[in-house]
Amino acid sequence: QMLEGLIVEGYFSQFISELVAHGICSLPVTLVKSLNKGTDGKWSKPAWWLWQYINQPNYDVEQLTNILMQESYHVLRCTYDQAQKDFILRSWGTKQIERSAQGFMMEKRRMTEIKYQPPEDIVSDDERYMEAFWGGLQGVYGESLFKKVVLPRLFKNCVISPFFSAVWDVDNIVRMDSGEFMQFEVKHKYPFEKDGKLFFGINKGQLNVMSDLADCGISTLHMILIKPKWTDVLSPNYLLQDPLMRKNVFVVACKLDREALRNLKNAKGGTSGHKTSFSGRTNLSYVSIPIERFKIIGTLDDSLSQLVENIALAAKGSLTKSLNKSILNSARVSI
Repeated sequence: QMLEGLIVEGYFSQFISELVAHGICSLPVTLVKSLNKGTDGKWSKPAWWLWQYINQPNYDVEQLTNILMQESYHVLRCTYDQAQKDFILRSWGTKQIERSAQGFMMEKRRMTEIKYQPPEDIVSDDERYMEAFWGGLQGVYGESLFKKVVLPRLFKNCVISPFFSAVWDVDNIVRMDSGEFMQFEVKHKYPFEKDGKLFFGINKGQLNVMSDLADCGISTLHMILIKPKWTDVLSPNYLLQDPLMRKNVFVVACKLDREALRNLKNAKGGTSGHKTSFSGRTNLSYVSIPIERFKIIGTLDDSLSQLVENIALAAKGSLTKSLNKSILNSARVSI
């Protein structure tokens, strides 16, 4: 699921880069939220790991750091040292560190080695691994595969994850033409039906990330590439590779600000099976959003310029056409 999600994120990055023409600029950062759960079952206050992957001063990144720190979050700034082939922890809040990030955390946790557990068989499929890599990742990212895929995964899953109870990454932080920051998040999924109505699910951990950012004044534009084949058994490569399918792949968006997220957190949710978790060992809680809350950006058969323009409108809250059950049923393709 992670590899297949990266294919969609890579494909979608071409839209993000074109948004500059609409005054929306993506920040050169990888942002990861980390949490620890105490013996009393309570979660600690989140920490934010910020890797600025372009080693030059950036006013927007500094401003983002200050916003996170103003909310009393721990903010850890990192860079990647090409010569040492290591992530360097430069600062923790206002304190300068200048140490290997992994080495620093091992010392802090009094660990002499790091142990990694492979995912369970329920979420492991060698054929889909290979299909995702050769049939998607390699084609979407090409020569930038190491910089845009491997390093961010190493940063989250190897440098940060072993030392915390849970970690979550943020897809994109952008600066709007108004000067405000926003998270752009993209998923690929299909709806589920309940009592004759259709819903999308949002993982509660991801919802909490959105809420934490919203507390800092950073709203989320939650975008979905809707699978016309309503199954998770098939690889999603057909979304991008089958030209006859493109008119059936709708792109929709829901803008979630602080108030909307507060209402969602209080809404009744559900629990998904182990196969939806990264390790295959835990259940995940989710909340449901009616499909009518989403606005239609377009389909993959539309021009790039039209999709980009509508993403900009969605981010500014100006899109008006809502998704409905009839539209989804007409786009649905039999398996």
